[in-house]
Amino acid sequence: MRYDPREIEVHDFEPYNQDHFAWLRETLKLTEAESVALEAGLKSAAKDWKYRCLGLGRLSAAETKAFTKLSKALAATVESLKDVELDSWRRLQSCHAAHLGHQYSANLSFSNDDDWRPDVSLTLEYDPSDLHRRGSYDLDELNVVLDNLLSVVDIGTVRWSGPRGPKPNDDLPPWLRRIAWVWEKDVGRRFTRQFHGDGEPISEAAVLSLYAYRVLDPSIRSSDIDREMKEVIRVRNGGEWRA
Repeated sequence: MRYDPREIEVHDFEPYNQDHFAWLRETLKLTEAESVALEAGLKSAAKDWKYRCLGLGRLSAAETKAFTKLSKALAATVESLKDVELDSWRRLQSCHAAHLGHQYSANLSFSNDDDWRPDVSLTLEYDPSDLHRRGSYDLDELNVVLDNLLSVVDIGTVRWSGPRGPKPNDDLPPWLRRIAWVWEKDVGRRFTRQFHGDGEPISEAAVLSLYAYRVLDPSIRSSDIDREMKEVIRVRNGGEWRA
C-alpha cells in the first residue's frame, strides 16, 4: 500500500483540549468513567473526520475503474457457478487427474448425495516451493464469499467514489453516527434529539453534537446538526444501527 504523507496530519490532529472536555464534563454532568469514554470517542471520531476531509477516504478514478471491472467479473462468476452441472465438475476432476505434475492441481471431491445441488469441495495444492499453500472450499461457501465480496466492492465504490471535492457538510453524517454510537454504547446515555425553536440544543446529545462539531467546523448550523440527528435516530430505531 502506498504511503500518503497527509496521513501524518491525521495522526497529529488533536482539535480538542482539556478546556473542551472540562466544559462537556460540567455541562453534561458526566461521571469520571463517562468522561473518559467520551474523550476517547471524540478524539477517535475527530481523526476519522480529518481523514475524510483530506480525501484519504476516497477512491481515485483509476481505483474506481478497477473496482467497477472487478464487480462485473464477480457478478458473472457468482452466476456462472450456479450454472455448472455436477457431471461437469466430475469431468473437470478427470481432466486434472490426467495432467498431474503442474505447479498446482485442483482436486474436487463429491458427496454421494444425488441432490441437484453439487456438494463439491475444491482443494488447491501448490508445489512446496510455493509456500506450501493449501486451501479447501465448499462451493456453497465459496459462492457466499464471492457474493459478500461483490457487496463490499459495490457498496464501497458507490460510497467512496464520485466528485473529488467534499460537498458541504459531507463529512458530518459519518461523524455524527460515530458520536451517537459512542454516546449510547460507550458512555451509556440515550442519544435523543431536542432543540429550541431558535436552534439552541436542549437534549444532552444535541448539546454534545453541536458543541463538539463546532470545534471541527465553526460554520456548522444547528439546523444541520438537527437534521442529521433525526436521520441517525431513524436508522437506530429501524434496527440498522452501526458505528
